Order: sequence, then C-alpha cells, then structure tokens
Amino acid sequence: MRLARVEGFEPVVRVPAGGIQAIVDGATLILRVGAVVDLPREKARLGKEIGRLDSELAKITAKLANPGFLAKARTEVVEEQREREADMARDRDRLKAAYDRLAAT
Repeated sequence: MRLARVEGFEPVVRVPAGGIQAIVDGATLILRVGAVVDLPREKARLGKEIGRLDSELAKITAKLANPGFLAKARTEVVEEQREREADMARDRDRLKAAYDRLAAT
C-alpha cells in the first residue's frame, strides 16, 4: 500500500462519485481522484485532444489515399506517413479509452 500510495482497499459494487475505473489483468480497479483531479475539466481536455488527433489522422489518411502522392513521394516519406498514422491512431485510441472511463463516472 505504501508503494502504491493508497490508504486502503475495499470491495465496491459500483463506481463511487469522483472515481475512475481501469481494468488491469482482468481485475477492475477504481481510483478516487475526484478531490485531486477536476474530472469535467480533464474530460474536456481529453475531448479536445481526441478531436485534434482525429483531424490530423484525417489529413494523413487523405494523403495516403491520394494516388498522386503515392506515385510522386519517395518510399521513405510514404513509410513515415504510415508510421505517423499508426502512432496517432494508437494515441487516439488510448485517449478515447481514458475519456470513456471518465464518461462512465
């Protein structure tokens, strides 16, 4: 408990107010962060960041779907764009999962 910096563990039936849940190795953990984190503000921040990533992903996807770009660009540039697309999609999915956990509270 000292390493995790928690005061204690207790079984609960539902997520208490100000708590967020995460599933780790099949176990559902609920952390009460309401007094430390402004949950509505964090939800708004995550939503804004998800929107930004969605916009960037749309641009990269359109670029990679353009036959002219694929024909003219060097293979290194195309591969770099594909890597950026994969990285942004992974980041967006991670933020979306966090946003969904906050929305469930």
